[in-house]
Amino acid sequence: MFLDLDEYFPVDFKKTIIYLHHTAGSCFVGDTLIDLVDGRSIRIDQLIKGDEYWVYGCDIFGNVKITKSIALGETKKVNKIVEITLDNGKKERCTLDHKFMLRTGEYKNAENLVAGDSLMPLYKRIDKRGYEELKNNYDDKWYKTHQLSGKLKYGDYLYKNTKIMVLHHIDFNKLNNDPGNLLLMEQNEHIKFHSEMMISNWSNQEWIDKMKNVSINNMKILKEKQAKDTNYKKFLSDKMKERWENGEFDYQIGSTISDEHKEKISESIKIKWKEDKDWSEKTRENISNKSKEQWQDSDYKKRMSENSKKLWKNEEYRNKVFKFDKDFNKKLWENDEHRRKISENMKNYHKYKKSDLFDKITYTEWKKTYNHKVIKVDIIELDNYIPVYDIYVTETNNFALSSGIFVHNCRPDYVVQAWNKDQNEDGSLRRIAVSFVIGGKSTRDDDSSWDGVIVRCFPESQWAWHLGAQNTNGMFDKISIGIEICNYGPLTKSRTGQFMTYVNTVVPDDQVVALDKPFRGFSYYHKYTDNQLSSLRELLLYLSGRFGINLKMGLQEWINKESLIMPNNLSILDQQIWLNQNGFVGKDGYSLDEDGVWGENSAWAIQSIGKSAFEFNPLTLNGYPGVWSHSSIRTDKYDICGQPNMIQMLKSF
Repeated sequence: MFLDLDEYFPVDFKKTIIYLHHTAGSCFVGDTLIDLVDGRSIRIDQLIKGDEYWVYGCDIFGNVKITKSIALGETKKVNKIVEITLDNGKKERCTLDHKFMLRTGEYKNAENLVAGDSLMPLYKRIDKRGYEELKNNYDDKWYKTHQLSGKLKYGDYLYKNTKIMVLHHIDFNKLNNDPGNLLLMEQNEHIKFHSEMMISNWSNQEWIDKMKNVSINNMKILKEKQAKDTNYKKFLSDKMKERWENGEFDYQIGSTISDEHKEKISESIKIKWKEDKDWSEKTRENISNKSKEQWQDSDYKKRMSENSKKLWKNEEYRNKVFKFDKDFNKKLWENDEHRRKISENMKNYHKYKKSDLFDKITYTEWKKTYNHKVIKVDIIELDNYIPVYDIYVTETNNFALSSGIFVHNCRPDYVVQAWNKDQNEDGSLRRIAVSFVIGGKSTRDDDSSWDGVIVRCFPESQWAWHLGAQNTNGMFDKISIGIEICNYGPLTKSRTGQFMTYVNTVVPDDQVVALDKPFRGFSYYHKYTDNQLSSLRELLLYLSGRFGINLKMGLQEWINKESLIMPNNLSILDQQIWLNQNGFVGKDGYSLDEDGVWGENSAWAIQSIGKSAFEFNPLTLNGYPGVWSHSSIRTDKYDICGQPNMIQMLKSF
């Protein structure tokens, strides 16, 4: 059965690798907002299925990127979701297994998040000229979005050309930074273009009306962004202070209020502080924020310093301050949450102080945009099933939500809910990114009609994105063959003893395997059937003969290494020699330098001894041939794991 061939690409490379996958899925509810690079914030259910959209992505080091995504539309319906509340008041709802990116670059399932978890943030702002800027979490610098998009479109030419080059927004919307909306021009040509265009367009009423709408929309967005911009608010505050100091407002307010009226106002405010708790808390917060802003003013600091020095000479005043501080701090320290926050802030402070960034920006400013935090996690049982939606991101495998956090991208294929159908409900053909799929046994009714059946998804003359490996630009997708085994993957054991899948369905006990050692945090997995493994073996032998792929390389090699033990009391040089002789590699995927110097690569190789053959292996990033698991090239994947029957089959070659 061949599926939609238009989605695949001609093969110009020799196939040298086979990757094993199994099915998986995690999605967001329809009203989830995604920030697009063209300036829009759009619901995920409003993305047109199959269309491409430019989104914000982030690599494991925190570098924010502009990357392409594909809308996958509705994938399934669920009646159980998780709601994540963030420290900015925003909430996100998704399936329990959707992965959220932590500030460390690792991922964590939504259902396993806890209050206080630190998430990788996306912070944006508008500069004084109206251009959007992004904060890069790796180096804490702000970069203009249109320049990142321009570099993506035009490469280093944008920065290395001897002439002064600028990026022109084709639709004149500075917030639309979609690469397709940017045109690289020489600065002089750009000025000339706008000059000539202005002369021509001001006689065109349609253009004038369009510019008015664009200007109104830009101003609306700009005002919303500026309202959150502390620098802009300080600018307005300084202006108002200047007018007060010049006496512009005295005749309106100050000079018209009598002492008697001032006393009445004072009494009414005191009553309001006592009786209106909501107002008092909000006012206290506003005063606190205002005070923080004032302390950024050097003149204000100087005045306060001088006043404090005068007061501090008074012994009675000093005693009052000491007593107040002692009582207040004692009361604060009795609060568990306060002690926890102090401890966490001190850890961050010392970590930050050691970095090169400490002399460049203040710790306070850095802390404001360091992360977003989880405030609350709620599992919600719904009365009815609701649809959930996916997008696939081609490079970073994650994308930013409008709430300002990064989440893992959804499935890199159109979810095939029933392998005996080749069409969606709307009549369009189903698509999948692997070359072959091997059917399995139903967990609901023991239906085995598709158990072990091999389905070829597209001809061998084509290739598709099936690995999702970061920063590889499809390099390994082109030279590899993907085989997907229908399987639910990791399972969790409920309090009642049932084994649950990521979509909250039950797997019968006879279809469950318990691993000797947990694999990526899970001890129980959906078991591969005998028919699946028999068909997989048959398919591997066929592909080996067809493309000359050595089935003994890859997983089988590393399965055989699992039992190796390095002799004791070896020098560093002898350890490096032993590791090289037994095929271990460094973090860079290459043999170790036998120089007797202990470094990162030697440490990595040592840590590889005794590890599961199905863990991440840096050899995969060098295109090492043979048979590998999806988990061999991706640290965030669970397919395939080292089940005993799978290991036995792989060792049979």
